[in-house]
Amino acid sequence: MGKSLVLFYSFEGNTEFAAKTLAKYIGSYIERIVPLKQPPKKGFGKFFWGGKSVFMNERPVLEPLQREITEFDNIIIGFPIWAGSYPPAIASFIKDYPFKGKKVYIIACSAGGNAKKAIAKLTEKLSGNEVVASLSLVDPAKDKEKNKKLLLEFADKYLEKEEHHSSSGGTSDSRAGTMELSAGQDPDYDAGTIEFSEN
Repeated sequence: MGKSLVLFYSFEGNTEFAAKTLAKYIGSYIERIVPLKQPPKKGFGKFFWGGKSVFMNERPVLEPLQREITEFDNIIIGFPIWAGSYPPAIASFIKDYPFKGKKVYIIACSAGGNAKKAIAKLTEKLSGNEVVASLSLVDPAKDKEKNKKLLLEFADKYLEKEEHHSSSGGTSDSRAGTMELSAGQDPDYDAGTIEFSEN
């Protein structure tokens, strides 16, 4: 089984909860992505700053990571949805720590299950890697029991895929597909949806 690292940026604690829960379930290393300058966390300024920073393609300076990305086979990236995309801290991470040839898993947290576009944008940005799976969660720290179940389901699929990959000598198959756990009626509502690639 490949060596795994959960990397996450969390603003209000939701992604932190998801990342720590998943890391515990899969026995992964974990590290937080931390900007040197923190955005405002209260009032209108929080939303204005977040939206502006995404649209202006800002790249905040980050605290150095404690671990080398090259040591890991699997990278799990967790982030909150900002203005329909991933936050600038994630963009800075990708720019500062470029990597290729990794298996990547994406955990996106939002307030309304609208993670598809953000996941697609990040997947495109991570070209040269295999984005194996994604999971969309809604306010995981506010509904911990429900989201723990979704994270455990994701972890089980992750471990199953990793074990199969190891036992088959690194070859792929098409047994893994898309599994929807609790999709809503709105086609843009993807909360609780786990998607694994066909590889």
